[in-house]
Amino acid sequence: PGSTATGLLQDADVALSEAKRDGKARWRIFDLSMADAAMARLETESALRDALDQNEFVVHYQPIHQLSDNSRTGFEALVRWNHPTQGLLSPASFLSVAEDSALITVIGAQVLSHVCSDMQRSPHGSDHVAVNVSAIELAQPQWADATIDTIVESGVDPARLTIELTETAVMSTRRDLSADLLRLRELGIGIHVDDFGTGYSSIALLRDLPVTGIKLDRSFVSSLNDPESQSYALAQGLASLAFSIGLIGVAEGIETPVQSAFLRGMGWTHGQGYLFGKPAALDEWALA
Repeated sequence: PGSTATGLLQDADVALSEAKRDGKARWRIFDLSMADAAMARLETESALRDALDQNEFVVHYQPIHQLSDNSRTGFEALVRWNHPTQGLLSPASFLSVAEDSALITVIGAQVLSHVCSDMQRSPHGSDHVAVNVSAIELAQPQWADATIDTIVESGVDPARLTIELTETAVMSTRRDLSADLLRLRELGIGIHVDDFGTGYSSIALLRDLPVTGIKLDRSFVSSLNDPESQSYALAQGLASLAFSIGLIGVAEGIETPVQSAFLRGMGWTHGQGYLFGKPAALDEWALA
């Protein structure tokens, strides 16, 4: 009652978007909660555009350690939104909207620029920095050119940088990434597969792309207390796989010395997690 043709079409469009977001090929019946959620997403998208204009996105760094001697070898760069009223926000609060609106491509470019600027302050430093790339970014034909231009213009040694991409991101990209990734490798940039073991074509990726390392998903690490578990056996097998083909193996989500010891014994060479440090602003770390 009281609906208009324009209103009905708008509501149907909201339901359509929900159906697509939930995996496509399904029905969604419009209700008022959908309208509220759609409005919230529009407001977040608008705020994200303002945040980009105001340079509100900042980079925090989480250390990566070598498990054999517990020495720090680098960092993973993680984006944070320094919201003017809500404070520091993690990607969980805005990433889905950024990806749906394709603003993630601009955010990703800003993050890489910030990272290069931070690294340029210590051009002879030994630390490496890993930067995440989303499926939306990978789908852009100009992504590799823009990435290379940013790195070259900054003057940072490309060998100090690693690009992290997930199996899912690679598989959802309809274009062939081999040539782009090979160009990055020729400059010395590392290529790591993030969340390894949670996608669908892990072995094929290692065979077909110029990958230099894999990151064991934290879901495997969290259940290492049980040597009889499937997660333990898989983590051990993946470590052997990485070693046999000469890849760097990084285990994520390490929170206890016991987990670190288990992983080191399996053959994982590097680790990341709260045991070694939480993500923090640049001034809390020395990139040297």
